[in-house]
Amino acid sequence: MATSQGQADAELQEFFKNKEDVGRAILQSDEALTEKEREAADAKARAEEAERKNEIQRRRQEDLEQKLEDQRRSHEANIQYLKEKMEGDREKMLKEQNKMLESKLREQRTMLEAGFKKHSDQLNEEIGQLRRQSENVRKPSWLSDILDAASLVLPGCFGKAVGIVSNLFRRL
Repeated sequence: MATSQGQADAELQEFFKNKEDVGRAILQSDEALTEKEREAADAKARAEEAERKNEIQRRRQEDLEQKLEDQRRSHEANIQYLKEKMEGDREKMLKEQNKMLESKLREQRTMLEAGFKKHSDQLNEEIGQLRRQSENVRKPSWLSDILDAASLVLPGCFGKAVGIVSNLFRRL
């Protein structure tokens, strides 16, 4: 019985040793699996964060592109308005000069009829000057060329450019 007891104890010890080895192997497998799950969760979190950052960047890019497009449209509208205003001012100036010219011509005719040759010659000189001014106004304006160039070069400084051009136009 002592040998069978010893043999049973040895088998029991062998059984517990095998169970302990299996338990360690299961524990190592569980720890390795847990580590892989943690790495997968970390990788997923990093991927989600990268996707979120990409989405934020994409939205910022879209906003910037929209702002630039709005600014371009506004700039073009301002250039068009300024060109139309300059054309209107030029037409108005031509009408005023034509009225002045007609008035001087009538005055000259009256003076010639009344015999005032010297005054008529002075009026003739003023008429020539008015005609030259009218021709200069009719010619394409160099300001239009400047505006076209400025629209390409200075889109951010458009407000200042409008002010400068308006001041130049008023001086003419």
